[in-house]
Amino acid sequence: RSEHPELALGAFGAIVFAWAVWFMYPMNLAALVVLFGLLGTFAFFERPKEKLRLAEADESGDGAETVRVADDTERYWDLYRSSHRTLGASFAVILVMIAGVAAGYLELQRYASTAFYGFGIEKLSRERDPARAIADFVRAEQFWGSEPAYYRALSQAFLQQASGTVSGFRPDESDAQATRTQLQALIENAIRAAQQAVALNRLDTQNWLTLGLVYENIIPLVPGAEGQAKVAYETVTKLDPQGPLARL
Repeated sequence: RSEHPELALGAFGAIVFAWAVWFMYPMNLAALVVLFGLLGTFAFFERPKEKLRLAEADESGDGAETVRVADDTERYWDLYRSSHRTLGASFAVILVMIAGVAAGYLELQRYASTAFYGFGIEKLSRERDPARAIADFVRAEQFWGSEPAYYRALSQAFLQQASGTVSGFRPDESDAQATRTQLQALIENAIRAAQQAVALNRLDTQNWLTLGLVYENIIPLVPGAEGQAKVAYETVTKLDPQGPLARL
């Protein structure tokens, strides 16, 4: 049995906490050292040490001892006197801290994704720069990959860049094979992004509409695109019979 079990419990709690956080997101050495120190202090407790007892020989010579108790005491931090309660409190603190860190981390992720999405929309609509917009949309979906709007915007950016590649092709100046390869990659990425939006929410008509628009724009280039566009638009009308597309 340890002379100071609360110290061991505190160290154990800090290790458990650091281990859990390590799998949630990268940690640097300074943060780990601080966390170990803070959690360790919760295991200390404040209680007086035993008072100093000084035995003095009785000058009377009868063999008895006179015990003098010192008034000075030393104190240190005490959370609970029970080791079981200390362990429970340590785990409670660990869980609360993990929940707080996780919530804050997710909120920062969502905020960063929204910011990059806004940057991408501005570059796509105002600056007409689909390449830079694609980079921002990719960052947005990396931070928060469960938002279909990011993939819809990404598919439109790929489609716009593909259109620019076709319009900018010069038979006398451009490399036909390189242009064909680039165009094929852009079309595949546009389709993949639109399909991912549909996979995230198959009941959202905007996702199916985006997929239909992608296929509609590549009909002259990709065999079978017309049929895929028709399927996507029919799904939109089934999901929203009163929508504007159903009346077309």
